[in-house]
Amino acid sequence: MIYLPVILMGVSSIVLQILCLRQLLSTFSGNELIIGITFAVWLMIVSLGSFAGSRINNKNAFGLSFISVALVSQLTMILIKSVRPLAGFELGEVIPLVTTVGWTVLSMALLCIAIGIQFPLAVSYLKERAPEVYSFEAAGAFAGGVLFTFLFAGRMETYTLAMIAAVINILVSFYLMRKKIVLLLLILPAVLYMGLYRTPVSESGKDTLLRLAKETITKYVKNGSLPEVVMNNKRLRANGATFVTIKTEEGRLRGCIGNIEPTMPLYQSVIRNAVSASSRDTRFQPMKETDLEGIEVEVTILSPLEPLKNKKAVEIGRHGLYLVKDYRSGILLPQVPVEQGWDRITFLKQVSRKAGLPEDAWKEADLYSFTAEIIK
Repeated sequence: MIYLPVILMGVSSIVLQILCLRQLLSTFSGNELIIGITFAVWLMIVSLGSFAGSRINNKNAFGLSFISVALVSQLTMILIKSVRPLAGFELGEVIPLVTTVGWTVLSMALLCIAIGIQFPLAVSYLKERAPEVYSFEAAGAFAGGVLFTFLFAGRMETYTLAMIAAVINILVSFYLMRKKIVLLLLILPAVLYMGLYRTPVSESGKDTLLRLAKETITKYVKNGSLPEVVMNNKRLRANGATFVTIKTEEGRLRGCIGNIEPTMPLYQSVIRNAVSASSRDTRFQPMKETDLEGIEVEVTILSPLEPLKNKKAVEIGRHGLYLVKDYRSGILLPQVPVEQGWDRITFLKQVSRKAGLPEDAWKEADLYSFTAEIIK
């Protein structure tokens, strides 16, 4: 058990590094340069943290280091996703290389320092047995990478994983320090997660999102431009996952595209998905200006995905479904079974078909449920 904190240190480090990269890729529109920049910045600042950690001499320092990682992990994810609004760049606007490097350093600095401090403290904890620290931390990092690849990737959004990492770090700190007061800190990750990502959107916020979706569709279809947006609503600047649905005047589907993970601010998610629904839904031809007359637009705000263990718990009209099996996936929004008149079993069969799988695939697939705020 003496090696457990070091192993979990490795697990936490690699998972948080992957989450940072995931957030940065989303923030900088998938630019491959960010991969190299992220690794370079990570190694540079972690080494500075290790240098600082080697000068700390306190019997509780190793335990306190896990608390510091827990406190800054979620804040780092939030800061990364705030880069565009903080730097004054709109969705789709190219961010210069120097600015990209600068904001990458600023957004990851605290987390990298906190993680870097841990290695020399772990060496002291194991009585100067540095090779063992390196070996067990590497084993933890390998395990964390495998867990992320096969269990979390595509199935759990960034902020949920960051919260879990924060909770694990606090529990490790309690294990090392044996002070019950440390357990009180478990409230912080949950409060931060619930406060930022479970807060309902106000009625005025809903009106803003729907108006933004309609304006985006109209502008993009007519001349390929996007609306200029200065977003003052803090809730709409928080990350969120949305779908934008377009229907004809007769009520026929004309396009529906969205994202299931809150990887960008809510209003930017609506803009991006409005563009995609009008021009990139492969089931339809891109919309023309003549198609705009009489269209109905709907914005759906998704809650975080929850693993669905009891299929009987699915409520028609309340739950949406996301299915994953054999590298295939499909999603159906809560309003779909209501509009189609499906019962629960038909809903499960149809989400299997949506994934390109046989109707009974849901019986052995990974299933997730979510709720949604529907704006129309």
